[in-house]
Amino acid sequence: MGDDDVDVVGSNDGTAATEECIDENGILSDGEEEEAEEEELNGNGNGFPVRQLSVGEKKKHLLQSPLALSSTSRRISCSPSSASSSAIINPRPGCPFEKTFMEKINPVIITSACIACAAFVGIVGPKLARGGDGYVNYVLPAAPCFMIMILLELFLATLTKYKSQAAHHDWADSWGSMSAGSSQMVILTFVASTVEKLIAPYFGYNVVWNNYALGRLDADAWSTWVISLAAFDFTFYWAHRFGHTSEIFWAGHKVHHSSERYNLTTALRQSWFQGVCTLAMPLPFAFFIPPKVFFTTSAWNIIYQFWVHTCLVDRLGFFEWFLSTPSHHRIHHDRRLHKNYGGILIIWDRLFGTFMDEYDSLRHHNYTRGREEIVLFGVQKVVSTWLEPPLQLTSFMEIWDRMKKKWNRGDSLASVLLVPIIGPGYYTTLKHRIINPPQNEDTRIRLKRPLSSFLPSRIYFVAQFVETVTMSVVIAFFASSVSMSTTVFLTAYYLLVVSTIGLYLDKHHLHYVVHALKVIISLGVFLPHFVPLVIHDASEYAEAKYGTGIDTALIKNIVFTLLIAHNSFGLLLQLAKKL
Repeated sequence: MGDDDVDVVGSNDGTAATEECIDENGILSDGEEEEAEEEELNGNGNGFPVRQLSVGEKKKHLLQSPLALSSTSRRISCSPSSASSSAIINPRPGCPFEKTFMEKINPVIITSACIACAAFVGIVGPKLARGGDGYVNYVLPAAPCFMIMILLELFLATLTKYKSQAAHHDWADSWGSMSAGSSQMVILTFVASTVEKLIAPYFGYNVVWNNYALGRLDADAWSTWVISLAAFDFTFYWAHRFGHTSEIFWAGHKVHHSSERYNLTTALRQSWFQGVCTLAMPLPFAFFIPPKVFFTTSAWNIIYQFWVHTCLVDRLGFFEWFLSTPSHHRIHHDRRLHKNYGGILIIWDRLFGTFMDEYDSLRHHNYTRGREEIVLFGVQKVVSTWLEPPLQLTSFMEIWDRMKKKWNRGDSLASVLLVPIIGPGYYTTLKHRIINPPQNEDTRIRLKRPLSSFLPSRIYFVAQFVETVTMSVVIAFFASSVSMSTTVFLTAYYLLVVSTIGLYLDKHHLHYVVHALKVIISLGVFLPHFVPLVIHDASEYAEAKYGTGIDTALIKNIVFTLLIAHNSFGLLLQLAKKL
C-alpha cells in the first residue's frame, strides 16, 4: 500500500465502516510495547480488514469546505443511525444543541485579546528587545502577554462552565507546562550564550550572510518580510513533520505533546532539545535573507503558535482554509494522530497530504464539542512524573533501551539502526483517518495528582512558581552580559528550584532533602552573591538603553526581603510537614 493510500478499517465494535475509526488505544504505541508497535507500524494495528477508498472518495474528502462542515456538525443525532456511533455517550444530553451566549463570544474575546497583545508586542518589542544587529526578539516582551492570555482563558472557562476536561487548568499540569517552557528558555539561553562566545564567530547565520550570501534581499522591502515569513513557515512544517516521523526527533518534540490538557499553558510546554534538533535549519536562508528579517519573522511564527492551543475557540470560517487554527491544532495534539504540522499556514498540510479536519470526525459521529472533546490529548505512554529532567530525557533513554533490546535478541543491524529513524508518524502521517470519541472517559486524563488542600502550601507553591519564571526572564535578558561561570550557576540553581517543585508534585521521598538544599543555597550563595550582580547589570542595562538608571539599593532591599521571607516560609512548612 502506498503512502498516499487511505486506510479503511472497522469500527470499535467490529462492524464494517467506511473510514478508519481510531479508538482511545490509538494506532501506535510510541515504543512502550515492542511487539504491538511492530504490528501497528504496518498500518493494521487494530486487526481490522483494510481496503482502499476510490479516487473519487478521496477527492470528495479533500474538497469539502470547512464552512460546510461547520454548519452541519453542531447538531446532535438523538438516535444515531450508524453502528459505530451507537456506543458513543452523547456529550450533552438533549437535542438539538444550542451554544450559550458565552460559548458564542469566547472566540471573539480570545481572538480580540490576541490581536491586542500582538499590537502591544509590536510597539514595545523594538524598544525593549532589539539586538545590536537590528533583530527584535519579540518573544521576550510577549511573555507577559502569554500570562495575561492564560488568566483570561482560565476566567472564560470558569465563567462559561466549560465541561471539557482538557480545557481545565490543573495546578500541577499547568505548572508542568510553564516550567518546561521557562526551563527551555533558560537552557537555550545558556546554549545560545555558549555558542555565541565559542562557535558563532566562526560558523553561524551572520557568518554565512556576511561572507557567502548569493543574493541580498532588501531588508526594508515588505516583500522580503513576506518571503522570509513564508520560507520559515515552510521549513518549520518539514522540521515539525520530521519531529513526528523520526523517533530521535520525536524524542526531542514529544515533551510538547505530553500534557493531557489542552489550554494555553500547553503552548509553553517545550523540549530542551527542540532548538538543538533544528539548529541548522536557518542556515540556507542566510544566503539571501538578512539576519534581522529572518530572526524577527521566526519570532512572529513562534508567538502566533501560542494562541492555537485552546479549546475555547471553535471554527474561524474562511480562515480555516489557509491558517493553522485552534481547530486544526487540536487534531495535531491527538495522541492517536500525527497530522497538521503547519506553524502559521495550514496550506503546507493541504499540499503535502498531512491535513486532517477536526469536523470530519465530528460530523461522522454526529458529535458536538459542547461538553467534551472528540480529541484525546497527550501521548500514548502516560507521563508519570512532574520532574523536569526525567520528562525531558526519558524518551532518549527509551530509544537506547529499545536498540539494546533488539541487539540482545539477535535482530539485524539494520533493524537496530532503524529504531531512532522510524518514528510514530512514519507510516501514518499520510493516511486519512476518522477518530472515535473515547468509550471510557478515564482515558482522557490518566495522571491526576491534586495539590495539597492546605492553603499556605498552595501559596508557597505559587511563590515558587513566580520565583522560577522571574529567574528565567532574568537569565534570558542578562546571560550575554555576565561571565560564563555566573551563567552556569544561575542555570544550575534554576534547575534546582524547578526540581524542588517537581519532587513536591511527585510526592517523592527526596523532596525534603532537595528543598532544604535549595533553601541553603538560596540564602547562602544566591542571595548575597548573585542577586546584587544581577541588579547591578539591570541598572547598567537600563541606563544604556533608556538613559536612566534604577534605585539599586531599593530594589536590593525588596528582593532580599521577599527571598528571605519566601525561603523562611518554606522551611516552616517543611518543619511542619505540610509540603
